[in-house]
Amino acid sequence: MMQASGDIALRVGQLAELATRLGNWIARDLQTADAGRRLAAVLHRVLGADEVQPDEPEGFRLTHRELGEMAVLSRYHVGRKLAGFEAAGWIACGYNRIRLMDAEGLAGFAYGEDET
Repeated sequence: MMQASGDIALRVGQLAELATRLGNWIARDLQTADAGRRLAAVLHRVLGADEVQPDEPEGFRLTHRELGEMAVLSRYHVGRKLAGFEAAGWIACGYNRIRLMDAEGLAGFAYGEDET
């Protein structure tokens, strides 16, 4: 197929580049020693940072267990950190739902721009 169409070869290359970027992003996030910043980085990545809109106004369906697996944290620790993020106004939480409210604030905390 790639020999028949240069467009297919281009698309395969683009997919490989995106996969490499995502893998690097995930590895960087998981190397963050501070649990709160690590969870904030995972949330920033998973919630799409305003690039992806949830299907429902309550936000994306995410459980504490799922977030814990992605950030290598216990469900209890995730719950405590999410409460702090919600109090800061970065996210809004509902039953198994999380909505991104302030992508810049969450990213600032996740990547060290904000010392709160």
